[in-house]
Amino acid sequence: MGTRLAAAESVSAAGLAPRTLRRLLDAGLLHPAPTTLGIVTDDRLTVVIPIHDRADLLDRVLTALGRRFRVLVVDDASSDPHQLDEVAARHRAEILHLAVNVGPGGARNAGLARVETDFVAFVDSDVVAAPESLSMLLRHFADPQVAAVAPRVRALPGSAGGFIERFEAQRPPLDMGEFPALVRPASRVAYVPSACLVARTAITRPGFDESLRTGEDVDLVWRLGQKWLVRYEPSVEVRHSSRQRALDWVRQHYGYGLSASPLHARHGDAVAPARMPRWAGVLVAAVWTAALTCGARRSGDRVAMGALAVALGAAVVGHAQTRETLGRIAPDVRDHAGPLTATTATVSLEQSLSLVLRHWVPLSVIGGVLSPRVRLLLGLAALINAWRAHPKSAAQFVTALLGNAVVESAYGTGVWRGVLRGRDLGAVLPTVTDRSDNPTTGAGAAGVSNASGSSASLPNWFEMDAKEHFEAHLAARRFPKGARALQLGAYTGDASVWLMENTAFTLTDVDTWRGSHESAHAELDWAEVEATYDRRTARFRADSHHDPDGPNPRILKVKSASAEFLREERATYSFVYIDAAHDAASVLADGMLTMPLLASGSILAFDDYAWDLGATPLDNPRAGIDKFLEIYGDRFTTLQLDTQVWLQLK
Repeated sequence: MGTRLAAAESVSAAGLAPRTLRRLLDAGLLHPAPTTLGIVTDDRLTVVIPIHDRADLLDRVLTALGRRFRVLVVDDASSDPHQLDEVAARHRAEILHLAVNVGPGGARNAGLARVETDFVAFVDSDVVAAPESLSMLLRHFADPQVAAVAPRVRALPGSAGGFIERFEAQRPPLDMGEFPALVRPASRVAYVPSACLVARTAITRPGFDESLRTGEDVDLVWRLGQKWLVRYEPSVEVRHSSRQRALDWVRQHYGYGLSASPLHARHGDAVAPARMPRWAGVLVAAVWTAALTCGARRSGDRVAMGALAVALGAAVVGHAQTRETLGRIAPDVRDHAGPLTATTATVSLEQSLSLVLRHWVPLSVIGGVLSPRVRLLLGLAALINAWRAHPKSAAQFVTALLGNAVVESAYGTGVWRGVLRGRDLGAVLPTVTDRSDNPTTGAGAAGVSNASGSSASLPNWFEMDAKEHFEAHLAARRFPKGARALQLGAYTGDASVWLMENTAFTLTDVDTWRGSHESAHAELDWAEVEATYDRRTARFRADSHHDPDGPNPRILKVKSASAEFLREERATYSFVYIDAAHDAASVLADGMLTMPLLASGSILAFDDYAWDLGATPLDNPRAGIDKFLEIYGDRFTTLQLDTQVWLQLK
């Protein structure tokens, strides 16, 4: 099958066309290894360190940084600024004293306003960062689309000792994991902390929201990520001190919770504590109702049985919806509905553990005080949650159990304090989705408005993203005389015209010319799309008037949803290009229904493997293409797998 490009794989840019590389980077399918990027010189970076008292920590962070960069220390109205002056002078660092305490965001902004270099690194005083680490992070700015990059933040051994250090060794509060990622809300790496963050100075100004005393870093990276790329680079590590005292530790996590409500006011459902489809939400509620009422006096068992019946009904509905989403097609596709439904239900139930133990902890505590049954369920939930941390010994299990109880209770209390202060329940309410597909639409490549292309308002995606692949795989390839090609999703006919002018194929174009549920399609005038297709392909089409002295009609236009066409089609094709609807189910359906139509040696190509505009993986082509490769991959030779997937049947 060739090499699969994993979302967590760092690769070199060598061998990829510039447009292909750009799409992969922007979609988060490739992550450049910093060692393969160009060097950005250290003199273009200024380090800003906010500090409030704690001269010993300032000495430690400046010692670790050395004297490679310009360093600006911002004293956030410390009680003894002279101590900080002495430390800064010893390390030849500049220092700016603020008369009023403005918090970490305000202190960073005060330093940012004085930065004259192209890049700025925000490094907290309780972080130990080697200069080589910052130099390596700077390399990411060889990509002009990158606005900020953050390293992996690991716990500093020996910084606290005792229980807190043991717990944070298992569950570091600022560690975003071992795999690189683009930072996006509701993704695997939803945010990065500003404990150590390198950014473009001009883009970052005016900087952090000073009204936020916590969560200001999340707000900043989300704002930057709306127009630019924010990267998480775990191959570069810095170390962060654990809190020394238990009370400070509790306050730390309480402060994290306080940020949820203000962030919800700014970013909406990006802050939601859980996300699940509507049927899964009903199932979760029913399961918890059954657990709370089973064995209770009087009618408790009847209520529990009724709740379980509701849960079963919700699962049936979920299974039916998943079958519809996955299919409208062959039984092979619908057979995957069961495992996917079970996975969705399991993940939703796991999210409910976080809700009752973390975001809803004040309500859980009240329930536990009033009801022994609630106490029992909370205890079981806590045991499951500790087990999910994968402890390697009984001691680690106990540490996870007790540590989770402390930090999640503190966080949840902070969340509710913010909710009451802001009078907005959004930060504690899960997001329930109810996506509906339109099975009558499907073919038709996506477009966006206000882009240059095949007409004044229609983008030419073929020219931008696909033409180079057609040239590489079709231009010099010899096909049998009379070979036929099939295109699912003809759009404005750009690929059709190329095939007519560069190959001897006869071509069948299938499209609804009505668009689909995709948001980009809502912005297009589909009458204009179809008229453009008709105008461009008229001289080649069998269903239009043509010059009798010109070439024979070689294109057949079929106005139909791709699945409907494929079910009835019996012809054999030497080349099939799938570029219709972009949800995973439709892409998988098109691929599977195409299989009986392929002759030995035929070429099958999928467009938009890097498409990442859908809200969930099932709204993007990649999941469908991956499932197709899982089922049929051994029957093909992989010719290409990056922004497009090109296969040749063995």
